Amino acid sequence: MNILHISTEKKWRGGENQLCNLLSQSDPTKYKHHILLHKKANFSERFKALGTVHLMAMLNDLDLFSAWRIARLCLKNNIQIIHAHTAKGHGLAILSKKIANVFGLHLKLIVHRRVEQSSNLSWIRRKKYISGTVDHYIAVSKAISEGLVNIGVPAAKISVIYSSIDESPYINRIGLRPISRRNLLIGDQPSKNQSKALDLEQPIIFCFIGAVEPLKGVHDLIAAWENLLSHLHSKGLETVAEKCRLFIVGEGSLLEELKLKKPRNTQFLGFRKDVSQILCGCDVLVLPTHWEGLGSILIDGALAGAALIGSNVGGVPEIIENEVTGLLTPVSDLKSLEHAMYRCLDLPFRKSLAETARPMIKSKFSVSRMIDQTQRVYRKISGQ
Repeated sequence: MNILHISTEKKWRGGENQLCNLLSQSDPTKYKHHILLHKKANFSERFKALGTVHLMAMLNDLDLFSAWRIARLCLKNNIQIIHAHTAKGHGLAILSKKIANVFGLHLKLIVHRRVEQSSNLSWIRRKKYISGTVDHYIAVSKAISEGLVNIGVPAAKISVIYSSIDESPYINRIGLRPISRRNLLIGDQPSKNQSKALDLEQPIIFCFIGAVEPLKGVHDLIAAWENLLSHLHSKGLETVAEKCRLFIVGEGSLLEELKLKKPRNTQFLGFRKDVSQILCGCDVLVLPTHWEGLGSILIDGALAGAALIGSNVGGVPEIIENEVTGLLTPVSDLKSLEHAMYRCLDLPFRKSLAETARPMIKSKFSVSRMIDQTQRVYRKISGQ
């Protein structure tokens, strides 16, 4: 089966990571993958061992010239299925399928949705989603699936296939924990006095990892964090407050503003490539988001052994079962968020959450499961 994957992103994001996971364990005797990327994509080299890579400008989802070139590519390589992984790729794939059909190539089209689709769409945008040209949708969560149904996509045309996480960075999580905590707490080159004075397991490390944007609720987290520390001091628990540490990992429009607030016991680490190692040193991962298609960073957190706190919104409850695998809080409810963090100060409680979450995550969000379910969709729509 010949499949063309379309990603129009220029930078590596979650969708590109999922595509890489999908192709990494594909059976080359059954599936031949072609990967169409933006010519300015900074990650094209990563895919060269996984399939045949093609590069193209792809200006927008109504770029007729690119659509014609994609149709020619499909004709030349006898493509049977187009799998669009981005919104721009969705529009281009519809045009390409129609052009290829004129030349006698009857393609099947799958569109992957990883973010919420607003119900307040213009007529032309809504038509893109309910177009009969799309044969099937893959949604990364039930929340995304429900959003598609709300704009008119038949439920029978949607499969929910959860994003997958590569477990390999966390296999040695216990061995990585002291290294990660030392680097977080005293830097890469601590003095001898620092190394002797600090018990690396004494601090309670909370982490936020993601875009530092309003939608992610980072400003809510900072406010709730300050309230937590003030509450501890008011109860005479200064020593506990001193142990609490918050690390904000990521970049975004709110970063400088939040830095100026100089929240207590907080460090802003910016963009980091060693996220998996940071997570191995984290006690509690907090995602106070206002909306999330799934919240895959929580999956990473669970595999790393962190307790999870997340907003009760979007796909987050599909990862966190409240009071069982983590704690859910209402969106922008600072008191609930503060209380959830307060409860996670208790070592046995947060360990119980983490130990319950890890096996569930390994089963529900495995790479092999995602690949198997996706290939079932390929076979179903191609009639095999």
